[in-house]
Amino acid sequence: METEVIKVDIKARATPHAAPSSSGFLNTVAITQTREVEEFALYESDGTVSSLGSYPDHSFRDPLPPFMDFENFTPDYVFQRVNGYLHDRVLSGLVTDRILVESQRRDLPQGGLLFIAVSVKLTQKVYLAVPSSISPDQESEGESEYFETSSVLSTTTTDDSDQESQEVETEDLEAESCAICLEKLSESETNPICKLPGCTHEFHEECVIKWLGRQHDSCPLCRQSVDGNRSQAMEN
Repeated sequence: METEVIKVDIKARATPHAAPSSSGFLNTVAITQTREVEEFALYESDGTVSSLGSYPDHSFRDPLPPFMDFENFTPDYVFQRVNGYLHDRVLSGLVTDRILVESQRRDLPQGGLLFIAVSVKLTQKVYLAVPSSISPDQESEGESEYFETSSVLSTTTTDDSDQESQEVETEDLEAESCAICLEKLSESETNPICKLPGCTHEFHEECVIKWLGRQHDSCPLCRQSVDGNRSQAMEN
């Protein structure tokens, strides 16, 4: 049976740091990962493929994204920093490409510090082989016990001719998102939105608590110092 690959979707968004480059701070990159499983039925009788749906890979747990300091955005340096976190040279190469593209956007201040949020989504395609004795119509009626699972994992790369289609979809990472978890900011009773004192940036309260609990004492975006008792750091 012809094998398929893991689909890799990488999105990135660069925003200027509020702190000037002369302040002694460095560029910051945050990487989050999600994994999904997508199942297909492959009918051996005629080669027809139909989607059976997708669901999150609950066996994968990604912690809060690491906030890595970057001295510069030269290719070798970025790759070494990213691969030190992902431990996957192929995936690290793809993520490095996205970071380099974002860091060189013409609309960003030249020479200024950057905060780059990177979202990595891996989709594992699982093909369920349906014997020739079963037609698509029969399978749709519930005769799926004959399925044999075949899951093949690999990664994909593209050559330079596909560079245009590989450009970062920065529009899909909405500006109104929590810079710590990279999820859309949405107020709820269980996870309200809050601000750190001294700056206007908003985050999920739960994310801020975890951020401060990691021995950080400043806003992850503007690096404004958090003064006073951390227990008073949240303002609804």
